[in-house]
Amino acid sequence: MLIINVPTDALLKLPLAPAEDGGFAGLIFLVCRASDDPQVYLEFFEGWGSIHDLTGRYLAVITPMPESGVVVAGPFAGGIGYVVRDMHLFGEERQLQRYSRQAVCMDDADPTPRAFSAAAMPRDELEHRSVVTNTATQLQEFFGISESFLPCAVIVAPQERAAFAVQLAKPVTMYGLLKQLKVAMEPAVTRINQTEAELAATRQDWHRGQRALQELSEAHESSERRGRLARQLTDAADQMDSDTVHLCHWMSSRLRRNSPLTAAENARAQRLLTLLHGRFGALPLKERRRLLKSLRRTLNGLNQADPETPPVADPTDDDLRAAAERVHACHEAIGRLQAEKRRRCRALSLGPVVVSATEALGLRRTETHGLLSWRRFSWPITAFAVPQRQGPSIRFGRS
Repeated sequence: MLIINVPTDALLKLPLAPAEDGGFAGLIFLVCRASDDPQVYLEFFEGWGSIHDLTGRYLAVITPMPESGVVVAGPFAGGIGYVVRDMHLFGEERQLQRYSRQAVCMDDADPTPRAFSAAAMPRDELEHRSVVTNTATQLQEFFGISESFLPCAVIVAPQERAAFAVQLAKPVTMYGLLKQLKVAMEPAVTRINQTEAELAATRQDWHRGQRALQELSEAHESSERRGRLARQLTDAADQMDSDTVHLCHWMSSRLRRNSPLTAAENARAQRLLTLLHGRFGALPLKERRRLLKSLRRTLNGLNQADPETPPVADPTDDDLRAAAERVHACHEAIGRLQAEKRRRCRALSLGPVVVSATEALGLRRTETHGLLSWRRFSWPITAFAVPQRQGPSIRFGRS
């Protein structure tokens, strides 16, 4: 459960985020007093944990708290966070509100909109029961629900900008309604989950490709530096004695191999460094020192590699190009999958889902029964009622 200290009317006046924008497909309110239907009322609280698990990522069961606040049922981990202007839910990718300049203003002692989550009731059950009972009239009048229609569940669909009032009466319970809603949503949610799995795998491929490209780029740059150093050594060997020239040419050739030096090679390299201190011919002192420093750093880099690891060929420009193309292909695939996820979330229309769920529960759609002629909630509301039982008809025939 996610508890938010925001009034219901303030929450529903905000630009609610649909599922495609990271929001919920439906926000569900229970309108019921303890004496309206004790079975519906008690089963709601006894099934708190089950409702928490059942609602998933696309349905949020919301119960207003006294005066200000809402309780949201969802798969939220424990922790405390703060609600920002776009009403992100702490620790979740879900959010209640689209980003906008419109914010919630609180007038109580703690004016900061905040949220904390709990899989179990954070307060005493009797206190939660009292909350639901004491706010039934507030919700009833806000949504324009007739007293004769209680107990009921009100389902608000942000994407369709519509609401549905579903009467709860034996054998229809809140959990049973949510169960049927989830059953009706399963095909669409399964397609979304499939896209999310493909998206997660493609993102992993992109991250792996980025790391591989970075490693190839670093190896290619190291190869380029060693190649430049090898050419500088060859050029600097002019006007030196034959032994130094021979060692310079050997080192120029050895630098092109990306592997640690052997003990014998290290001895030859140290001898070359000693000779080069005073045998740079006409090379200026500053360039001589820079070349020696670069040579020492390069040799240290080669020797830091694991000698047990087989030498790897230096990457070519074609290798870099192929790695960059793989990263780019993953990036484009991520964009396509994100668009596909948004399209499939947009297809998660709650209207047909509610119709399917209510038909499975044996409820019938009604145009006027259960709804008042005026309400503060501005979106259209459709009501689904439990069919009235009719007594047996008795015919009297003439004798």
